[in-house]
Amino acid sequence: MANRAIGYTPEQLERLGRLMFGRPLRIQLAIWITEQEEPYFFQKEAALGVDYDPSNVGAELETFVALGMITKFPRETRSAPQYYSRVDSALWTVVLAVRQSAQSVPTRADSTPGGRPRRSRRLLHHG
Repeated sequence: MANRAIGYTPEQLERLGRLMFGRPLRIQLAIWITEQEEPYFFQKEAALGVDYDPSNVGAELETFVALGMITKFPRETRSAPQYYSRVDSALWTVVLAVRQSAQSVPTRADSTPGGRPRRSRRLLHHG
């Protein structure tokens, strides 16, 4: 059933959530893209920027292509760099909000022993 006010189905929302936040690298890469002065970048540059293997970064860039957040340009040769360009998308607003909020997320050192944040028993036993 679609949300009448906005026009999406629960399945669409679930897929969007999985695509946007499925792996920690995904949001790190998205934030890196927003921090670039130029809209164009290449895969190896992005991999160096987030300190991840280029193949992992390439997989995440394909996710952003699927979401309509970046465009992938054809390579002239197989050994040529893979170029991308950031495009206008409302999803970049989400990325910027996450970037702005990241400083308020507790680190492991700020968490309880064992590295897990504290949870309210009231929230865990609500029903």
